[in-house]
Amino acid sequence: MQMYSTSQKFKDYITSSNREFEVRAIIDGVVYGSDEVVEFTIDDMITGSDELTLGTVIPAKLSIKIKTTSSISTNAKIAPQIRLNGPDGYTEWIPMGEFCIDSRQYQNGVWTFNCVDKLITTEQPYVSNLTYPVAMSDVFEEILGILGIESDVVINSTFQMPYKDESISIRDMLSCIASAHGANVKLNREGKLIFVPLSPSSPVATITASNYIRAEQTNPQKVYTKLEVVHNAEGETLSRGTGSEDNTLKFENRFMFIEQNQFNYAFSVMNGFSYVPYSMSWTGRPDLDVGDTIKIVLLDGTETTSILAVNKISFKGGLLQQSSAPSKSEQQSEFRFQGTISKQLAQKLTKDAIYNGVSFGPTYGLKVERSDGKVRLLANATEGIRIQKSAGGDNWEDVIFLDAQGNGNFTGKVVSSQFEGGSIDIGDGQFTVDNEGNVISNSMTITGGSVVIIRDDNKVRVAISGSDGFKIQKGDGTGEVWEDVIYIDAEGNANFTGIITGGIIRTAASGARIEISNNQIKTYNFDEQLQGFATNNEGQQYGDVHVYDGDVVVFEIYNNFFGNGVSLRPANGAELSIGANEHNTRFFGNVADYIWHGTQAEAEAKTDWIDGQYADIEGSKTVIGDKIVFPLPENIDETEVDTPLKIANRLNEIGWLCNKLTARMNTLIQYMTEITEEMETDPNL
Repeated sequence: MQMYSTSQKFKDYITSSNREFEVRAIIDGVVYGSDEVVEFTIDDMITGSDELTLGTVIPAKLSIKIKTTSSISTNAKIAPQIRLNGPDGYTEWIPMGEFCIDSRQYQNGVWTFNCVDKLITTEQPYVSNLTYPVAMSDVFEEILGILGIESDVVINSTFQMPYKDESISIRDMLSCIASAHGANVKLNREGKLIFVPLSPSSPVATITASNYIRAEQTNPQKVYTKLEVVHNAEGETLSRGTGSEDNTLKFENRFMFIEQNQFNYAFSVMNGFSYVPYSMSWTGRPDLDVGDTIKIVLLDGTETTSILAVNKISFKGGLLQQSSAPSKSEQQSEFRFQGTISKQLAQKLTKDAIYNGVSFGPTYGLKVERSDGKVRLLANATEGIRIQKSAGGDNWEDVIFLDAQGNGNFTGKVVSSQFEGGSIDIGDGQFTVDNEGNVISNSMTITGGSVVIIRDDNKVRVAISGSDGFKIQKGDGTGEVWEDVIYIDAEGNANFTGIITGGIIRTAASGARIEISNNQIKTYNFDEQLQGFATNNEGQQYGDVHVYDGDVVVFEIYNNFFGNGVSLRPANGAELSIGANEHNTRFFGNVADYIWHGTQAEAEAKTDWIDGQYADIEGSKTVIGDKIVFPLPENIDETEVDTPLKIANRLNEIGWLCNKLTARMNTLIQYMTEITEEMETDPNL
């Protein structure tokens, strides 16, 4: 790093033994001169511990006293400047940095302003709008935009940030970026962000005994030949180079386990860097900056090369500077600088709380382990991702295991709002869903809720629920209107609006029942025997009805076919009884071959009477004494009696007719007797 560029006049004046300084402060554009600036002190450093490191982001601090009655605004920007006066007049003004007021005190007409530079604003969460992984240069530019800071730093174009860290601060992200370049972060005198690398370089200034009040070497020379990065809270490290602990430069960067090319680059920058630890009070050089390499000539003539790691420059009429490399800084606590991951955790830990420690390892990859040792997560590209539980010790059991082939194993409950793609196999084939949506289950119990299967066109659906039962419904295609086609409710009642075809319908599984099957209706008794009514539609017997008694047919209603009516037939020796005692039995219409039914006129015209046949005359009841006229046979002609033979034949015919009349009279008397008996028992007749 090169010191601030100055004129030759300044170079000549600054090495003079008789130096005359003039100071001023520009506060929000207003200049306060030497008669108003009483004194100031600037503290600056690139290390926050007793050793040098990489990636520090430490704000510089200004304390300045100004005698003024002017009103100075809150958080006003103060830029102190200094110049020299000599034989050839004044030099140019040398800026000493830009600072913002943090606090102020007023005493005896003098304001004391405590200020910090703009690096203090890096102590805020880094809320990134970038998509990761992303180029490191994009992250750097986004941070500059958030802070409102300019920079001429060129970021290595091959570097990237591998993932988004939601918990990282801007300070920590800048630390990771700077350490990847083998550097620390500072603001220069104009307020621009710069990188201060730790790399071998030549001295930019020589300080001799005439320049210092006291100078001493505090430790032997340090030469760094090994670089070690701590990449997690457990202290796990990566290293490059060789050497002892004393030759090792240590720093922290959570991304370098993944981005090891950045680690290699940082090692190439710092390898061989050396300095002599020292502490010195001296007359000072306002043109030098922290990070500059200087040569110190000790009183014994020993020349040492070192670095301005910690620098405090004070003006109070004259200039005094205190420099060291390194030195523990009081600013560390004042600015809450957190130099290590473990220190950050220590400041945030709460007693009895459970924390997650993150680490990386070449074998297990990423490890996140709970501080009570009961749960951990392992992730690597060899095996996959595991969430494990432990009862203590080193015995770990997988709770969730996602292997590198994409297979998942879960021992607990899986809760999801949606599954997409692939197939499901639970219980080694006990329950499967293939990638086309086909489901196979050896057994299934659904508690509560319902199962609804809807056809793609919203015209048919099946709904099953414990409260509503089973429904097959038809819809109008909108998916909103559904009408039951088949409905079996939770009590077992069934409703059908369509046609039931095929199968067996039984009123009981066995024993006494009615059964409809195979185009038959049959009734059974408790002994599984046909009993009572049964259809006989087997073979060509369509329309026949059988009555059974213990599996034996005792009565048939026989379909005669071809318009010949039906026959009532006892079977297998059974008797047929019609009517019952003390009950009337009536016939309507013609009872073929025995009882004729018709009007009086039809009876008189009827010629095909059967012997003993009853006649039921409509509209009247025949009583004793009524005349029943029967026509003579057609071959009786009383006008043609011309021979004795014909007369004899006619007499025979008359005798036959008398016999018939006598038989009919007997029948009529029997009929009238029955009518009389009925009238005695039924007055309505």
